[in-house]
Amino acid sequence: MTSSKFQILVPTDFTAQSLAAFSQSCRIAELYNAAITLLHIVEDVEEACKTFEVLDADALFQKIDDKLNLIVEEELAISKKIVSCKIEFGAIVDQIIETQKKQAYDMIVMGFNAIHNQPNKQIGSTAMEVIKRAPCQVVTVKNKPYTGEFKSIILPIDLSKSVSQIIAKAIELAKSWKGAVVNLISVLPVCDEHQVNTATHQLAGIVKEIELNNIVCNAEIIRMIKGHESVAEIVADYAQRVKSEMIMLITRHEIGSSTNLGNSTQSILNSIEIPMFSIVPLVNQN
Repeated sequence: MTSSKFQILVPTDFTAQSLAAFSQSCRIAELYNAAITLLHIVEDVEEACKTFEVLDADALFQKIDDKLNLIVEEELAISKKIVSCKIEFGAIVDQIIETQKKQAYDMIVMGFNAIHNQPNKQIGSTAMEVIKRAPCQVVTVKNKPYTGEFKSIILPIDLSKSVSQIIAKAIELAKSWKGAVVNLISVLPVCDEHQVNTATHQLAGIVKEIELNNIVCNAEIIRMIKGHESVAEIVADYAQRVKSEMIMLITRHEIGSSTNLGNSTQSILNSIEIPMFSIVPLVNQN
């Protein structure tokens, strides 16, 4: 580990998604003045030797180390970020979580493969399992990193739950990201005017709280039409409409939840193309 205060862990398997995650981590590192650790995990040495076309574990370690360092050297050629490499052996998710806890990384940035045609599969990928178990914030990147300035954050708000933690984090990030606009969206199921008015009043209070911190904040309530778009589709459409660069969710409570937004966490991940920033509820930390 380096002496930088903010530490980012980036697991990689050298796929396009994980390399996109590394690129995204470099962009985030600029915002936090952070150090990055690039982590590769060997789950099965014999299979890995076949994949990397080497004869033994020593040669495997060397080849992986060379590949990691090549990625780092390419990044150092265009920046002065602090990047180190690490190789671990074992179950992938277990090793990611163990490494994060041992060194107290502040953030994990990792690639995400969308899961399609599996609407009932809540935890269907390494990324979702890490989101579920990690005691730190996790940023997931699907296909390509966002390389410009973060100027727009989307917060899907479930008004039936406490939102104080995610609002505090949004304020913190908007300040760190120098002028980012916060866009609140609340998706309501079929409901009456009283429920809409109540939600409108709640959102107005949240907008006021955010604006008191000299942050521009927009809010929108979208009513679902039975048989039409899902929550995930509505959020994805909204992200495209406002040209957002990041979506933020409190995901640990939501996975396996019976709430509208909770059941849509996996679907939102599958639907969006922009990075997703998952926040750990305080009750689940440590």
